[in-house]
Amino acid sequence: MSSAANRFTGKRVLKAGYSQSSVLQALETRAGSEALARRLWMSFVQEGKDNLYERDIAKNFGPTGKEEAKEMFEALDKDCNGDVSLGEMHLLCLQVAQDRKHVDRNMHDIGQVIKSLDNILSLIVLLLSILVYAAFFSTTLASRATALWGSVAATSFAIARTVQEFLGSCIFIFVKHPYDVGDRVDINNLPLIVEHISLLHTIFRQVDSGANVQIPNIINNSQWIKNFSRSKAMAERYDFAISAKTKFDAIENLNTELQNFVRDNKRDFQPDIDIELISVGNLKELVLRVEIAHKSNWSSETLRVTRRNKFLCALLAALQKHSICSPGGGGPPPVGSWENPGYSVTIADEEAQGARTAYEEREEAKRLKKLNADASIPNT
Repeated sequence: MSSAANRFTGKRVLKAGYSQSSVLQALETRAGSEALARRLWMSFVQEGKDNLYERDIAKNFGPTGKEEAKEMFEALDKDCNGDVSLGEMHLLCLQVAQDRKHVDRNMHDIGQVIKSLDNILSLIVLLLSILVYAAFFSTTLASRATALWGSVAATSFAIARTVQEFLGSCIFIFVKHPYDVGDRVDINNLPLIVEHISLLHTIFRQVDSGANVQIPNIINNSQWIKNFSRSKAMAERYDFAISAKTKFDAIENLNTELQNFVRDNKRDFQPDIDIELISVGNLKELVLRVEIAHKSNWSSETLRVTRRNKFLCALLAALQKHSICSPGGGGPPPVGSWENPGYSVTIADEEAQGARTAYEEREEAKRLKKLNADASIPNT
């Protein structure tokens, strides 16, 4: 328990023994992380309970460890709903394991960048030292100093762009440092994940295709970069059009339905949700905007997509429940749809031909009856 407290709070709460190495070893694999999550959760949760509460942790720390227990529970309760489920503990341990791997890779890459920079600067210092030493102790070189420095100036013009790229990359990595290895970023609206950082370039993995993309750091230095991993809880908006005949009460009922949805899914979404009428669409439609806030950022694409799908399905169900139709809609659903299913029955050819003949005879009788009725009316 002491090593777990040290891990989650970042402080040395109790003296950690060999169990610390066991925890770190378990975090190296997915199966070990899940086993660690179950072990921690079952060690704290009372028998017969389905969630972990702050009082369960405080009970194990004693009367003098309430502050440490509070910090540990706040680290576990990412959605701030007052309890921690076993699924949340699984996600937390997996996230901790993934973050450890990303930190190790990032430290390795930054170390390689510093090593490359050190080698380049050492080479420059060595060349300058040789030139200065030769200028002082060589009369031949001193007499040709003007021609030598002219050659140096010409060389500097030739490699000006390379030097500019080198200096820009150094500023980008060591001063701006907009991302680390494992971060989920957007560059020019292209979803990417940072895989490797070098001195002059960065290798990304595309979220949609999984392909690796190498982009020079000097190009990224002038781009707008959205870093989702460093962001706090994020929100997204959905714009959609509905029929202009929709009543205000129906929109209010839709808002109430969505508020009930976020309350029922408080582990995934924040309770703030609202519907805004942003346009009337030339009096032919009503354009609504729904903004929903997630409980976390979008660093995990799988989690973001799962939450998004859940909300969109709930939104569609709420629209259908309150009879809110698309522009130009509102009529009966087409035959064969799930709302108005169609049925077919297979019959013999003779039966079908007989039914058709009977139908034609009835129609002909109706036509003749109408003609006779018209003929019996006297002309005036």
